Amino acid sequence: MKLIVETTGPFMLKDPVTDCEIDNARPSVVIPSAFIQARISIGQIKVLESELKDEATDDEFAKYWKESDRKRSLAMDSFLSKFGKDAGDEPESEPVPAAEPEVKEVRKVNKRTK
Repeated sequence: MKLIVETTGPFMLKDPVTDCEIDNARPSVVIPSAFIQARISIGQIKVLESELKDEATDDEFAKYWKESDRKRSLAMDSFLSKFGKDAGDEPESEPVPAAEPEVKEVRKVNKRTK
């Protein structure tokens, strides 16, 4: 699982192990690591969403951010609809049973009554 986080001040951070960058101008998608956890615990990072699918990337979030004109709630909602933990997990509907074939009545012709 990945996270969406933001810094708590006007500074950027870069995880030296995972190479994830946390932008100071917008939320960022990161891989949880000891570095990230340490920055959360000392208050340098705030977690906005904690359960993203592994396919989520910061580059993809940056596209949503730009398309939403940097509106946080619109960007987050749109991104989470595709990469949130419940995205695409709608329950499958039960299959509709196939219609039974129509049975036609067959009449025997009595040869004697011709």
